[in-house]
Amino acid sequence: MIFFDGEGSEISSAAAKGIERIYFKENFRRAHHSEPGGIEELPRIYDFYCEGFLRTLDREALKKAAPRIVVDLNHSPAADLLPGLLADLGCEVTELNSHVHEKGIDSSAEALTRAMDRLSRIVVPLGAVAGFWIGPSGEKVRMVDATGRIYHDREALCLLTALVCRAKPGGSLVVPVAAPQAIDDLAQMAGVVVQRTRADGRSLNEAARNRQVRMVASLDGRFGFPAFQPHFDGLFTIAKILEMCARTGLTLAQAFEGVPQRTYLHQQLACSWEYKGGLMRRMSEDAIDRSASFVDGVRIDTGRGWVLVLPDQHRPVVHLFAESADPAIADRLCGEYRDKVAAWLEEISQSVTAGK
Repeated sequence: MIFFDGEGSEISSAAAKGIERIYFKENFRRAHHSEPGGIEELPRIYDFYCEGFLRTLDREALKKAAPRIVVDLNHSPAADLLPGLLADLGCEVTELNSHVHEKGIDSSAEALTRAMDRLSRIVVPLGAVAGFWIGPSGEKVRMVDATGRIYHDREALCLLTALVCRAKPGGSLVVPVAAPQAIDDLAQMAGVVVQRTRADGRSLNEAARNRQVRMVASLDGRFGFPAFQPHFDGLFTIAKILEMCARTGLTLAQAFEGVPQRTYLHQQLACSWEYKGGLMRRMSEDAIDRSASFVDGVRIDTGRGWVLVLPDQHRPVVHLFAESADPAIADRLCGEYRDKVAAWLEEISQSVTAGK
């Protein structure tokens, strides 16, 4: 369950913990049934959204390109808006699962795999330039190129970065600390600044409010373009991808060819909630006198690669990321810190047991 504030940003983790604490203690005033109020629809809200959507894009470039695409609308409310908007931009759209139906939405990993496989098999025979899958909330986007290749979240992030940098130099990008190094390499060639923040949606959206930011992205397939709005928007992301392809003359596959290839590893290690603080203290001690970042978790740069230990906000696990241009170095970093985390957790467990 995700809560948003009046500005449309996710509430902070501190505020969420405060709400949880009050809720589970049942230390709150009971409201009379007449007090909560009602739900009101803002007048012309869809009209304002569509006007801003179309005004922000290069409509002439899109109409000239007239891209043919396939969109899996996933029975989501996006089906009420996106096909019409894309048609207004000159796109030829083949719709899948366009009937809005809550019970038709299956958010499991297996359902997503089936949906992407189906999308991949449909794009090629139709001669479409791309295929897109949109998440139930309208935020997440997955994509397929004209050859049927499926781009997973990290690949999509690098692909969009390549398009943003090719479409126009300058400005900045906002990404999480764990984002691949390829983003920095692409940005440097285009004179684009990369700002790394915490991985939660609020931190990313707040950083994206700067006028110089051209794109904000998460690691789970959510993208935002502050020229339109600083929040994640899968509908606008699809249109913006098509616009950037039209302006650069690149296909998705051609844009991805320019992405530097590195070995990127990610593992999840079990860690109980009460051990996370002690684990991060030991990781911080390990980073003393080394090139390190403490923006989110602890990230150590060795010169030939980097490693990041990041506690999960919602589950009893920690994330271990490692990346290098040399696969052997990435493997070594991942193995070294996996062993260190295991040893530190054992030490913490023993000290807790001894203290009891």
